[in-house]
Amino acid sequence: MQNKKSVKQKQGVKSQAIGWVLVVAAGVVQALGLYIFVLPNNFSPGGVTGIATAIFFVTGLNTGYFIIAFNVPLLIAAWFILKRDFVIKTAVSILLASALLIVLPYFNIYQYKTDQPLLAAVASGVIGGAVIGVLFRVGGSNGGSEIMGRFIQRKFPQYNVSWFIFGLDVAVVVGTAFVILGVDETINPLDVILLSIIKLFLTSMVSSTLMQGFNSAIKFEIITEHAEELAHEILEELSRGVTVVSARGGYTGASKSVLLCVVRKRQLGPFQKILKKYPDTFAYITNAKEVYGRGFSLPNNATTMAREEAETKEVSKGDEKQL
Repeated sequence: MQNKKSVKQKQGVKSQAIGWVLVVAAGVVQALGLYIFVLPNNFSPGGVTGIATAIFFVTGLNTGYFIIAFNVPLLIAAWFILKRDFVIKTAVSILLASALLIVLPYFNIYQYKTDQPLLAAVASGVIGGAVIGVLFRVGGSNGGSEIMGRFIQRKFPQYNVSWFIFGLDVAVVVGTAFVILGVDETINPLDVILLSIIKLFLTSMVSSTLMQGFNSAIKFEIITEHAEELAHEILEELSRGVTVVSARGGYTGASKSVLLCVVRKRQLGPFQKILKKYPDTFAYITNAKEVYGRGFSLPNNATTMAREEAETKEVSKGDEKQL
């Protein structure tokens, strides 16, 4: 029992360490994405960072200082309202990204200044989405409007804060376009707005993909009078578990069974072949964004038991050496 507890503690420490490595990596990548692709090409990343960028376009003062200045009050408020772990990880990511933005100009880091800023918008959108998605997975954020969104969600859980964040981003983007126009009349404000929208769209798409995970699958719900035969074939042919639920037809009153089964997308064809053998069966498919459990996010029982046994032996040997 003690050995198993030690194994779980080691796994917990390992998970925490990986989480902090990702927080640091996200802060570094966020700073590089902003410095290399956004600042040289005159468009806005939206949100609080977009406000800091607009000030940079007007004054030439480093964006990092303003990102810190705008986020510190939000972080202080978040410390008393939101979870401490979330606030700490968010603060580390923001401070690291801001510090890098402040020091990068002194090292002559390459900036992607181009006559085709669409590529810069695409690159910064993908990078920004990856940063947000990774931080979300480890329990943090990149600050700014996301912290404000959490405040609103906590106070008004019935509302969708995505619209608030979207509205703030749009306001910042439009404002930045006219700020840049005031600084340089040769720049078309519509170009700034369109590039910023492309960046925001890609950021949203990439971050949503990372938040929902890549471990997607297909869920079948099957209404049938051949529950045992179908379940047996699914288990034998696809090595997938099946849950059988008793049901009754609303119109006929006949007793039926509902089979619930989740399979990999590559198993869709073989699954459909099995269903075709039972023409009186009714089935429908839904996409499962993220799946947890054995056969998907967890290995099968035999593999798990063998690995746990090996890890327990390793801990035991370590304890013997200490003795």
